[in-house]
Amino acid sequence: MDAILPSALLLALLLVLLAVIPGIGQWRQLRNLHSGVALASEDYTYLRNRARRRLLNGLFMLVIAGMLVGTYLSGMEARASDIASKSEAALKAGVVREREAGEREFLQFYAAYWIAVLMLVFAIMTVAVVDFWSTRRYAMAQLKRIREDQEVRLRRDLEVYRMQRVNDRMRTPSTPSEDEPID
Repeated sequence: MDAILPSALLLALLLVLLAVIPGIGQWRQLRNLHSGVALASEDYTYLRNRARRRLLNGLFMLVIAGMLVGTYLSGMEARASDIASKSEAALKAGVVREREAGEREFLQFYAAYWIAVLMLVFAIMTVAVVDFWSTRRYAMAQLKRIREDQEVRLRRDLEVYRMQRVNDRMRTPSTPSEDEPID
């Protein structure tokens, strides 16, 4: 059990770093958005919601890191390991082991605790998928807008080119042919 503690603490530290470092950038972005930067409403909404989603994921990661460290520092892991080793020894001896006072309640709480951790992991994944699709939808809308702008510019440039050709033809005097008399 003690060999797992450094790994759990390292994982918790990694989760904290993954939550805090990007979270600072997202917090700054939210603050900059609220400071009155001139953006299109679509861009503002996308950037605000993206920052909120990423801050939410960071919060979930911090909660998981706290729960992970808490389970070891509170002694829950040690108690669960003790109960498991007693049950395993009784099973090997072929004896039906009666649960001690409070073991059943502890095991129910312990299971609910780890189910909550798994639910938070699922919430992180869900928010990440929503963020991915939102970013994709925004990028596709921006790409469509860029294409439309380019098409409008190309049509305008083509019209200008055609007008210049018409004007050039009107300015260029026609050369007299051999059949026409010269004055």
